[in-house]
Amino acid sequence: MIGTPKPFRHYFLLMSGTALIAGCGGGEESGPTVANANVNAGPDVAIALPDTRTALAGTASGGTIRWSQVSGPSIVAFRDASSPATAVAMDKAGTYVLRLSVTDAAGKTIGSDDVSVTVNPNPVQIGTNSTPLDHLKSFPRPALRTGNTMLPLSLASCAVSSDTRVELMKHWAYGGQVNEGTNYGEDKVFAELRANPGKYPSIYDQSSLYGVFDNYQGQRPDYPTLPPETYIRDAQGNIILRGGRVTVSPIAPDSALVAVGNYIGTNARRLERDTGQKFTLMNNGGEAGFWIPGDNDVKVLWGIDPRVTAAMRAAGFNPDNYDDWHRFASRQKARQERIVKETAYASLQLGRPVAYSWYQESFGGERGRWSGWKGYNFLWDEFIVNGKPVVSDYASPEMYFAHGNKGWTGFLDFNVPWDALTIQLRNIGGMRTLGQSLIYPWVSQGWEGSGISDDDTFIGAMKALYTAGAIGAVSGYFVCEGAPFLAMAKNNPVGTQVPVQIRGMVNLAKVHALFTFLEPFLRNGDLLPGDGNHPYDGFDITTPAMEFNPVGEATPPAEYWIPQTRLNRTARVLARKMRNADRWLVTAWANTGEDRDVKVTIDPKLGQLTLRARKAGSVYIVELEGTQVKQTLVDTDGMNPTRNLFPDQGPL
Repeated sequence: MIGTPKPFRHYFLLMSGTALIAGCGGGEESGPTVANANVNAGPDVAIALPDTRTALAGTASGGTIRWSQVSGPSIVAFRDASSPATAVAMDKAGTYVLRLSVTDAAGKTIGSDDVSVTVNPNPVQIGTNSTPLDHLKSFPRPALRTGNTMLPLSLASCAVSSDTRVELMKHWAYGGQVNEGTNYGEDKVFAELRANPGKYPSIYDQSSLYGVFDNYQGQRPDYPTLPPETYIRDAQGNIILRGGRVTVSPIAPDSALVAVGNYIGTNARRLERDTGQKFTLMNNGGEAGFWIPGDNDVKVLWGIDPRVTAAMRAAGFNPDNYDDWHRFASRQKARQERIVKETAYASLQLGRPVAYSWYQESFGGERGRWSGWKGYNFLWDEFIVNGKPVVSDYASPEMYFAHGNKGWTGFLDFNVPWDALTIQLRNIGGMRTLGQSLIYPWVSQGWEGSGISDDDTFIGAMKALYTAGAIGAVSGYFVCEGAPFLAMAKNNPVGTQVPVQIRGMVNLAKVHALFTFLEPFLRNGDLLPGDGNHPYDGFDITTPAMEFNPVGEATPPAEYWIPQTRLNRTARVLARKMRNADRWLVTAWANTGEDRDVKVTIDPKLGQLTLRARKAGSVYIVELEGTQVKQTLVDTDGMNPTRNLFPDQGPL
């Protein structure tokens, strides 16, 4: 950047209908003029993609000041078109001519000057030898609001190269993620954190607890050896093996959980000390220790241990009642995970992290859909004590494309909608009944063998999920062998096709960046319940739909339990309302079909709104000013939603 910009003021926008369009084209004159004003547009500027923003260092006086665009390959966004020294954004390579003008009280131009901004092509050019890191560097970087308090993005993956993780940390809102296996001499994320303590949020990732809990014979001296009481045993006290592996008991003693927590905490404390900063987030990969029964008979899985059934009876539960098993097991799981967390936290020296996330802790998207759901979901009610969660600070549901769901639309058995968003909105509706509203989900655009979403519809789904209450997320990818794994682990050449994992991480970050500007709607707003209830069978409590049905789309039937009338939504509309203010955040997503206008009523005060439902989603701010409804499309570029936003401009 050339010159020193003055303090930024308000971002200049031109309104066209309901769309928000940045900048302007053309000027008042055919070329620069000098009359009765002192105007200097400043020196010419050059930047190179993926940087898309730079500073203009103009000076002007003597009338009304205005920047405009004379030419260029794309529309320019001005941070403040009425300030001679301002920031500007453009996302395509080429030469842009911008004009600084001064007009008098009659609107006549009394002085102008032009400046040239050259945006050079990205030095990373994609070809046959391009690596995953090259592809990541080829994308324009999103704008992240300075001072936002969203949680950092994190990774759930078998491997991502150190160089790629550094790039994600520097420019894509991902935290500096380390774990007990971090190699100080090789891991560039660790080196970056240590060289710049406090510059980036740091994440401690714990995903090796499978081995810790399996270490019943002390075969791994670097892991704690847990006492026999940790595991399911027969009447003589002998540990029972199933398929050669132990089964952790619901009544595993506190001492065993303390040992596990100490193991995590000791490793985390070492990294905390050596990076010189506290952790922002701790992730527990879950699915280890005491776990859900699945289709197993609980009396065979856990009840074979007479100590477990005796403990159940002592606690007032009936071992002959499956519902009692479910509640008892859920209560014990909450106890175990809480001890692990709190013991690990006690080892830290720089303070408690902002948040802790235990994978899959949530109300449950499958809850109540079918009678066997209790074998696949702990009862989250047992994780909420006095209205506060005792393990994860925010619910941590999974939303993986076409894994455990039909993707973005479709039905399962009994003609019940089984798409990923419906499942999550069912989850979030249930959360509300327990007084919880925000989530830190684990998401994935898909992986080889499971199904992979198109980029635009995945971005639309993430906009819907963030509108529903996400304040960060984990980007997941679960191919652990073969070419895709090696490419990401070693940063091997992949050619011209963007790796699926890079696509997922980039697309998630684009949406996360947008919501750093919309954070007040998440922190100080409420997701509206929408129309009716989601169509699930009545094995459990009913949850509200948490979305609105557009006029002209399929109408939710009153008798939703009749299979042939079940609703398969093809346009999704979610809305949040700011508390104590007539401001709404409204997202419209065309989860099937082409981009199209939809009409919907989310509040009688606003009347019927017309929204553009795009495959990449459309995020609006709707305000009531007196009797006038003001509707502003925030993400004018659906695929690059922060294109016209600037880090310092503050929340929208």
